[in-house]
Order: sequence, then structure tokens, then C-alpha cells
Amino acid sequence: MVTSDGRKVANPRFLRRAAKKLREARKALSRKEKGSANRAKAKSGSPGCTPR
Repeated sequence: MVTSDGRKVANPRFLRRAAKKLREARKALSRKEKGSANRAKAKSGSPGCTPR
């Protein structure tokens, strides 16, 4: 991507970064024991990563 004054800027990859964050959050959730407080905490953090 090039700005109006001619500087080159790297192409932002928001979707790829969000997908990676979501995948890591879901993997962390899957490793938690069902019914535990830590699983509930991990589950509450996972929807914040969901792409819109």
C-alpha cells in the first residue's frame, strides 16, 4: 500500500491476525477441564476474538 506522499506501508492483515487469535483462544478453551472456573474464564474471553 502506498500513501498519498509516496511512502510504502505494509498491507495490514487484520483478518489473518484475528483468525489466529481466535484459533489460539479456542485451543486454550479445549484444553480446560469441563465445569472448571478456568474454563468459564477462557470461554468468556473467546467471543471477543470472533470476527465480524
